[in-house]
Amino acid sequence: MERKKVLNLAIDTLYSQEGKEALDYLKTSRGFSAYTINSFGLGYVPSRVNNIYGDPHEFAGRIVLPIRNSYGDLVALSSRDFREGARNKFFHEQFKKSNCLFALDIAKASIIKNNKVIVVEGELDVMKMYSVGIKYTVGTWGSSFSIKQVSLLARYCQEIFLLFDGDDAGRNVIRRSMKMNITYGLDGSGITLIPSYLPDGFDPDDFIKENGKDEMIKLLRRSKKSIGDQS
Repeated sequence: MERKKVLNLAIDTLYSQEGKEALDYLKTSRGFSAYTINSFGLGYVPSRVNNIYGDPHEFAGRIVLPIRNSYGDLVALSSRDFREGARNKFFHEQFKKSNCLFALDIAKASIIKNNKVIVVEGELDVMKMYSVGIKYTVGTWGSSFSIKQVSLLARYCQEIFLLFDGDDAGRNVIRRSMKMNITYGLDGSGITLIPSYLPDGFDPDDFIKENGKDEMIKLLRRSKKSIGDQS
């Protein structure tokens, strides 16, 4: 089954009886409104769906999220297995990660309006930020951030906040990313990378759930001031 057909089936199924458990997870466990779910085009692939060989489809029983480029073209599908005891919670089709940022097509207008963007690690973290009104947020896939992704964002804004998870991997990617200032001369290009550190063990979703939107905004403002901007 081709990618667009899988996505269309998933979107239709999410609001059916077959998708009830997946929809409950998104609304109750993750706290997403129908507006947020629909804005990101989420769906659910029924467990009964098979691939062309008659075996269970790779997305069967999983919530799927479309990955689009900055123009809104479908590039790949990502997924989340929300079931208890799932071994492989996150899975996505192969694509060139360094050429994309999750939800850039959705966040673009808000990024331009605010002249800033927040980069987080996970797709669901992007959705959490969006759901509380911080819509100028995009995501990477794992602990990496490339100069190509910086170039993508530089089309729309000057300030790039790096808000990776509060663990060793997250802090390491921030350190590596900040080296791009020197390697590529970003300081003289009008682009500012702003390291933003979450407390140990927190990702953006956890932080917002425990502390709320206002505290997240305060954290980002402190990050900006820490690099010498007192505005």
